[in-house]
Amino acid sequence: MTFIYMPHDSEPTDEEEGPIEAAPDKPASPWARLCRKGLWVVVVLLAFGLVWLGWGVYRGNVEAKLISQIEQAGGHVLFDYQVRITTDPLNFQPKLLTVSSPPWLDRAMGVPVLSRVVCVEAGFQGFSHELLANLNQLPQLQKLDLRNTQLSNPSFVPLAKLPLLRELSFRWTFITPQQLQTLAHSQTIAALHFEKSGLTDESLRELKRFSRLSKLTLTGPTVTGPALASLADCEQLQVIELRDISDMTNEDLQPLVKLTHLKTLILKGCRIDPLAYPILAQIPSLENLTILDANYNTSFAPVRKPIHSLEDLRKQYEAETNAVQQE
Repeated sequence: MTFIYMPHDSEPTDEEEGPIEAAPDKPASPWARLCRKGLWVVVVLLAFGLVWLGWGVYRGNVEAKLISQIEQAGGHVLFDYQVRITTDPLNFQPKLLTVSSPPWLDRAMGVPVLSRVVCVEAGFQGFSHELLANLNQLPQLQKLDLRNTQLSNPSFVPLAKLPLLRELSFRWTFITPQQLQTLAHSQTIAALHFEKSGLTDESLRELKRFSRLSKLTLTGPTVTGPALASLADCEQLQVIELRDISDMTNEDLQPLVKLTHLKTLILKGCRIDPLAYPILAQIPSLENLTILDANYNTSFAPVRKPIHSLEDLRKQYEAETNAVQQE
């Protein structure tokens, strides 16, 4: 007898069975998603930090090499943590070495990463043209003191482009009116000092091009008293120091009356006498006045008593006028 097996209706055949579906993934918890996002943020910040540190070390090595060249030429530099800068009036006051030290990252890396060079002073050897051109590698440079440096007209182009340069001194460094015209393209220079720099009366007329000039030092003998009339065009001047302009007279100070912002006037070796009081008393904002017979320390007794204020000048003026009237 032959038996034929017939599948039961309730048991599906292989052809009737559908595909087996995988069980859905369990959704991540909010805490896991937050940790994942936080990890990405940490990775991105770490990458930016490494890039910033790498750039800082590279820049620090470049500046360290330039600082070494400056020191080899007899000059020296000051970093921002070594000097206190005031703006009214502009002044750079070095801090005591006992209270100024490099930032911790600079000490760790051995190069200036966080600190910036703000002051550069040439030694008696002066700076070469190449070294002057490389000063653009110090973008935070604010004060530059040049001594015994032979400058050509192209030398002033990089100086005028320094983005934060505020004070510039020329000591035994001769400059021409044309060079001052080039330097006047700077929009940041607020203080100029000329000492034995061969500055002439023609050069004084170029100073009006410096729109932010607030502090000025002039030393003779190549500058004459009558040429001081050009200073009346420098409307922002707050501090003026004049030295060894031997042919200056009291009347040569009359143009300074137009300087409404002038607060400090220092005259050394300029042969100004107390009879200048009626003129100087007209300067509207004058607060500090110093008049000395000589621009240097000497063992000889001064011809006139030093004057350290407008009040001192007034007293000496009244004493002299009274003596003349009694005669």
